[in-house]
Amino acid sequence: MTVHLGFGHAQSNAARIAGVRDGLAQAGIDNIPYGELSAPTLTSVDTQSETIGEVAMQKRVDMLGGKDHIEHVTIEPCLIVRDSTAVAEGR
Repeated sequence: MTVHLGFGHAQSNAARIAGVRDGLAQAGIDNIPYGELSAPTLTSVDTQSETIGEVAMQKRVDMLGGKDHIEHVTIEPCLIVRDSTAVAEGR
């Protein structure tokens, strides 16, 4: 779910859960600032969208500048673990 949806879901469950309780865990996918404001704070995957945009723009500029070979770039997402999920026991 997006962090916007996760934020609303976390808020609606805030009275019932504090962190991970009753086996309920949730995570978002876009790591917007609201994830840090919810109760519990929302775990999210940061897709590195700002970096992706910067790299894409530079590649486009290179293409328009006549560069023949545009290198492939891999940008890894990053898991931001917050209170809405827990580390599995034994790990």
